[in-house]
Amino acid sequence: MDLEKANALLSDGRAEEALGLYEEAVRKSPEDERGHCGAVVSLVAAGRPAEAVPYLEALIRLLPGAAYPHGMMGSVMELAGKSGEAVACFDRMIEIDPDEMFGRLRKAVVLIEMGRTGRADECMEELAAIEPRSAPAARDKARIAAIVEYDGPEDGGGFNPELMPGLTTMWDILVSEDAQRRALPAAAFAGGEPEPLPESLDLDRAEAMALAKRGRYEEAADLMDGVLRARPGGVADLGVAGMLLERLGRATEAVACYERAIEAEPGEMMAYHLKCGALAARGDAKGAAECYRAALGAAPSDANGAVIQADMRAEYGELLRCAQRAGSERRGLAAFMKKKGVGARPAWGRRPARGRRAKRAGL
Repeated sequence: MDLEKANALLSDGRAEEALGLYEEAVRKSPEDERGHCGAVVSLVAAGRPAEAVPYLEALIRLLPGAAYPHGMMGSVMELAGKSGEAVACFDRMIEIDPDEMFGRLRKAVVLIEMGRTGRADECMEELAAIEPRSAPAARDKARIAAIVEYDGPEDGGGFNPELMPGLTTMWDILVSEDAQRRALPAAAFAGGEPEPLPESLDLDRAEAMALAKRGRYEEAADLMDGVLRARPGGVADLGVAGMLLERLGRATEAVACYERAIEAEPGEMMAYHLKCGALAARGDAKGAAECYRAALGAAPSDANGAVIQADMRAEYGELLRCAQRAGSERRGLAAFMKKKGVGARPAWGRRPARGRRAKRAGL
């Protein structure tokens, strides 16, 4: 079996060519999991995930105690729109390997798509409460915390092959005898390069968020103070610190954090939205309106920011209508806050209203 050649083709983004070699490997050695793994990865990379089901079924028969085939089967079911089957697969993956983090994230995302937000929140709370037994699991948990730090699990990071449950395990199996090809082949997938793993300060921020979700806001804020001393211009750091300060009733300091984030990155729409929410929550109708106008006049720094800005445009229009109907900015803001989620608080801090952004989970 020329698996090294197939791996090289897949690494170069030539999934269709690699697939033929993996299929030949399966025919010659049907008991060797590597051929099945290669076929699955190639088919997913080629945009044909439904065709991977027979290979995954074979892996489940060959390795009944392995978690990773169930995770990949769940991803395939999710891509096919079979939400119930996807959840069952992720459940089985977690049952086999309680340290599995990405399976828990995907389960929560699917539950949100099914409208079962309460159960999805429970899944994320369970994930936050887990004490990982291994260093890789701790790393994965920190990575997930960094991804969902603002909006919750529905913003699962876009299509990133690193985050698909079981996929990196499959690749590790494929390259187990090919030391030069240890990394997951980003070129094989349409989603581009995987994001780098969190640095130490990112892990500190993730730990602060984990503390906050357990109600330990003072400890979390102290940890974020250290992060900001080491990295005073970190936009994500300032956002997390601001939300924690809001939770502690230190609204003025929170607004200052959001303003520092905007100064560091003038197109950071999330910081604008958090600032609008903080001002609205404390009844500053004039300040909130000015913040909305400033955000709508700025150029978003990325595609995600453009979506947030569109949400803010709709919210600002509603704020103006409420003020006009009520006859004053102050009474209009009170009516607006009853309708919009810009002032809503999750388990910790604040996040913007869901809506269009809640529908863009691409993973």
